[in-house]
Amino acid sequence: PKLETKTYTLTLPSTGKDIKYRPFLVKEQKILLMAQESKNDDELIDSMGQLIRDCTFNEIDPETCPMFDAEYIFLKLRAKSVGETAEVQVTCPDDKKTKVTVTLNLDDIECNMTEEHTNIVEITDKVKIFLKENDLSLK
Repeated sequence: PKLETKTYTLTLPSTGKDIKYRPFLVKEQKILLMAQESKNDDELIDSMGQLIRDCTFNEIDPETCPMFDAEYIFLKLRAKSVGETAEVQVTCPDDKKTKVTVTLNLDDIECNMTEEHTNIVEITDKVKIFLKENDLSLK
Protein backbone atom coordinates (compact mmCIF):
# COMPACT_ATOMS: atom_id res chain seq x y z
CA PRO A 1 0.00 0.00 0.00
CA LYS A 2 1.13 3.51 -0.78
CA LEU A 3 0.84 6.03 2.03
CA GLU A 4 -0.86 9.23 0.95
CA THR A 5 0.55 12.31 2.69
CA LYS A 6 0.48 15.95 1.76
CA THR A 7 3.52 17.09 -0.19
CA TYR A 8 5.16 20.49 -0.12
CA THR A 9 7.76 22.23 -2.26
CA LEU A 10 10.89 24.05 -1.14
CA THR A 11 13.69 25.73 -3.02
CA LEU A 12 17.22 24.51 -2.26
CA PRO A 13 19.40 27.44 -1.19
CA SER A 14 22.49 26.11 -3.00
CA THR A 15 20.99 25.59 -6.46
CA GLY A 16 17.59 27.29 -6.52
CA LYS A 17 16.10 23.93 -7.56
CA ASP A 18 12.59 23.12 -6.31
CA ILE A 19 12.15 19.78 -4.56
CA LYS A 20 9.10 18.05 -3.16
CA TYR A 21 8.98 16.77 0.40
CA ARG A 22 6.52 15.30 2.85
CA PRO A 23 6.21 15.67 6.63
CA PHE A 24 7.87 12.95 8.66
CA LEU A 25 5.67 10.27 10.18
CA VAL A 26 5.21 9.38 13.85
CA LYS A 27 7.47 6.31 13.48
CA GLU A 28 10.20 8.51 11.95
CA GLN A 29 9.84 11.05 14.76
CA LYS A 30 10.17 8.21 17.26
CA ILE A 31 13.44 7.09 15.60
CA LEU A 32 14.76 10.66 15.93
CA LEU A 33 13.77 10.85 19.60
CA MET A 34 15.42 7.49 20.35
CA ALA A 35 18.60 8.64 18.60
CA GLN A 36 18.55 11.88 20.59
CA GLU A 37 18.10 10.00 23.86
CA SER A 38 21.02 7.70 23.02
CA LYS A 39 23.36 10.73 23.19
CA ASN A 40 25.29 9.16 20.30
CA ASP A 41 26.03 11.86 17.70
CA ASP A 42 26.62 9.36 14.88
CA GLU A 43 23.27 7.70 15.52
CA LEU A 44 21.49 11.07 15.52
CA ILE A 45 23.22 12.18 12.31
CA ASP A 46 22.38 8.88 10.60
CA SER A 47 18.72 9.19 11.69
CA MET A 48 18.50 12.77 10.42
CA GLY A 49 20.11 11.75 7.13
CA GLN A 50 17.69 8.87 6.64
CA LEU A 51 14.79 11.14 7.49
CA ILE A 52 15.89 13.69 4.87
CA ARG A 53 16.30 10.93 2.27
CA ASP A 54 12.89 9.40 2.98
CA CYS A 55 10.96 12.66 3.21
CA THR A 56 12.44 14.03 -0.05
CA PHE A 57 11.56 10.81 -1.89
CA ASN A 58 15.29 9.95 -2.20
CA GLU A 59 15.89 13.10 -4.24
CA ILE A 60 18.34 14.52 -1.68
CA ASP A 61 21.37 12.61 -0.43
CA PRO A 62 22.45 14.30 2.81
CA GLU A 63 25.86 12.63 2.54
CA THR A 64 26.71 14.68 -0.55
CA CYS A 65 24.52 17.79 -0.40
CA PRO A 66 25.79 21.02 1.16
CA MET A 67 25.37 21.12 4.94
CA PHE A 68 23.27 24.28 4.75
CA ASP A 69 20.85 22.55 2.36
CA ALA A 70 20.48 19.60 4.76
CA GLU A 71 19.90 21.94 7.72
CA TYR A 72 17.38 24.00 5.75
CA ILE A 73 15.49 20.87 4.61
CA PHE A 74 15.42 19.54 8.17
CA LEU A 75 13.97 22.82 9.48
CA LYS A 76 11.24 22.75 6.82
CA LEU A 77 10.50 19.08 7.59
CA ARG A 78 10.25 19.81 11.29
CA ALA A 79 7.96 22.80 10.69
CA LYS A 80 5.49 20.78 8.61
CA SER A 81 5.69 17.69 10.83
CA VAL A 82 5.71 18.89 14.43
CA GLY A 83 4.71 22.54 14.23
CA GLU A 84 5.87 25.84 12.83
CA THR A 85 7.13 27.19 16.15
CA ALA A 86 9.97 26.13 18.43
CA GLU A 87 11.00 27.49 21.80
CA VAL A 88 14.72 28.07 22.25
CA GLN A 89 16.76 29.55 25.08
CA VAL A 90 19.07 32.40 24.23
CA THR A 91 21.65 34.14 26.38
CA CYS A 92 21.36 37.90 26.66
CA PRO A 93 24.32 39.61 24.97
CA ASP A 94 24.41 42.33 27.67
CA ASP A 95 25.43 40.26 30.68
CA LYS A 96 26.12 36.92 28.96
CA LYS A 97 24.33 35.16 31.86
CA THR A 98 20.61 35.82 31.65
CA LYS A 99 18.73 33.17 29.67
CA VAL A 100 15.46 34.00 27.94
CA THR A 101 13.05 31.66 26.18
CA VAL A 102 12.17 32.86 22.68
CA THR A 103 9.56 31.39 20.34
CA LEU A 104 10.77 31.11 16.74
CA ASN A 105 8.57 30.64 13.70
CA LEU A 106 10.51 28.04 11.69
CA ASP A 107 8.71 29.02 8.47
CA ASP A 108 10.31 32.47 8.76
CA ILE A 109 13.85 31.04 8.68
CA GLU A 110 15.46 31.31 5.26
CA CYS A 111 18.91 30.58 3.92
CA ASN A 112 20.06 33.50 1.81
CA MET A 113 22.92 33.23 -0.62
CA THR A 114 24.69 36.57 -0.81
CA GLU A 115 26.81 38.02 -3.59
CA GLU A 116 29.82 37.65 -1.25
CA HIS A 117 29.22 33.90 -0.75
CA THR A 118 32.40 32.02 -1.49
CA ASN A 119 33.81 28.54 -1.16
CA ILE A 120 37.22 29.86 -0.06
CA VAL A 121 38.32 29.74 3.57
CA GLU A 122 41.33 31.96 4.24
CA ILE A 123 43.62 30.50 6.87
CA THR A 124 46.31 33.14 6.38
CA ASP A 125 47.10 35.62 3.60
CA LYS A 126 49.01 32.88 1.79
CA VAL A 127 47.04 29.76 2.81
CA LYS A 128 43.50 29.18 1.56
CA ILE A 129 41.19 26.18 1.48
CA PHE A 130 38.89 25.75 -1.51
CA LEU A 131 35.72 23.80 -0.71
CA LYS A 132 33.36 22.11 -3.12
CA GLU A 133 29.90 22.75 -1.71
CA ASN A 134 28.59 19.36 -2.76
CA ASP A 135 31.39 17.67 -0.78
CA LEU A 136 30.11 18.98 2.52
CA SER A 137 28.07 16.43 4.41
CA LEU A 138 26.46 15.73 7.75
CA LYS A 139 29.50 13.73 8.91
